[in-house]
Amino acid sequence: MRLGTAGAGCLLLLLAGCAQNDLLLQKQAELEGRVEQIAKGNAAMSTRLSELESSLSRLQNQVKGTATLVDELKGKIDEPRLSPQDIRSQSLPSESTSAPSPKIEVINSEPATKDKDSTASDAYIKAFGVYSTNNYPAAIEAFGAFIGNYPDSEYAANAQYWMGECYYTQKSYPQALESFRKVVDGYPKSNKVPDAMLKIGFSHISMNEPDKAKAVLEGLVAKYPKSHAAVKAKDRLKESRFRSGT
Repeated sequence: MRLGTAGAGCLLLLLAGCAQNDLLLQKQAELEGRVEQIAKGNAAMSTRLSELESSLSRLQNQVKGTATLVDELKGKIDEPRLSPQDIRSQSLPSESTSAPSPKIEVINSEPATKDKDSTASDAYIKAFGVYSTNNYPAAIEAFGAFIGNYPDSEYAANAQYWMGECYYTQKSYPQALESFRKVVDGYPKSNKVPDAMLKIGFSHISMNEPDKAKAVLEGLVAKYPKSHAAVKAKDRLKESRFRSGT
């Protein structure tokens, strides 16, 4: 059967349209494939990003934990250092006695040169040696004599603080309060100031003065937030007597 000229033209147009349609379908399939690849890539990137965020969170927690540990260690290593010879020379209780364990304070001890600084260091070591035997009245006298003889010594603030501890241990809270206040007022740059403020607050608590205690402990936390003493102050401030404002 022969087609006329018009019929042949229609057939050609039809074939051309089919070819064009096939081309469009092919391009559409290619585009859909690319979109699918992009979607998969985005999913992989999203998963990787989530993993990185999780790793970062763990690292941040580790850093916080390390910072807390370092802060605690700093709170404990706040005394001058003793040489092994000085530690052995301390007068300590006999092992057979039932006295509490002796206290050890560490002091920087340079090679022996009998100048004023080394003499002051020796005097401080002897005073602390008395304190380490729990002979608090004698320790108070020794620390007081040290402060009187060496008021400008780098250990003067420490001696004043340990005098306060002697009074505090004996429950002589007014005297302890006075000694700790002298540390804060007389040696504002000393690293014993946060500890002294803490014991001022504790002394007020023992004297049934919670309002004064709260003010001192809150001041400690505000001024020395990273100190070991501030951690203890925060724990004490959580007690019901402070939360209720009584």
